[in-house]
Amino acid sequence: MIVPAAGDVRLFGLSAATSGRTVQAEGYLAVAPNGEAAQLRSGSGARAIITRGAGVALLAADFDRKGGTVISGEAPAGASVSITVDDQRRGLAKTGADGRFLLALNEPLKVGAHSILAEAGGGRVKKTLDVSAAARPSGGPFQAQTVDGGWRIDWLTPGGGVQSTVLYQSPGPGA
Repeated sequence: MIVPAAGDVRLFGLSAATSGRTVQAEGYLAVAPNGEAAQLRSGSGARAIITRGAGVALLAADFDRKGGTVISGEAPAGASVSITVDDQRRGLAKTGADGRFLLALNEPLKVGAHSILAEAGGGRVKKTLDVSAAARPSGGPFQAQTVDGGWRIDWLTPGGGVQSTVLYQSPGPGA
């Protein structure tokens, strides 16, 4: 899919027709103004489309109104990735053959700013996640705003809830 550049995040619902049936893609495709894209998935973590390369990277954080949070990123294939939030270890994820990891935190995050640290194989990256309950988007199925380190997208899930996704932008590992 080729889309022209835009100054704001765009969300696309994708589907394909085959043999007289329409098949809808899981979630939505979010495209940031810099061209980075991610598949937003209800009740789970975003799956970034663009990879950052070698090292450890935090790509996205998803949370709901109750603070349930999923962290996603990448590290070398087969690596164990330790996730620490506010200096407390919150879980361990293993990357797949594609180097991607996804970790649902073991307990919800409280409202406020949190420091997220991912470590694997001697590499580490730290990002900030500001958790707050999203207002129901008005005028469309989502609203997006810039946040320190990326974009926050508050979007309506197919079940009618609101989920928030923070897409962390490059510069990539160690940033």
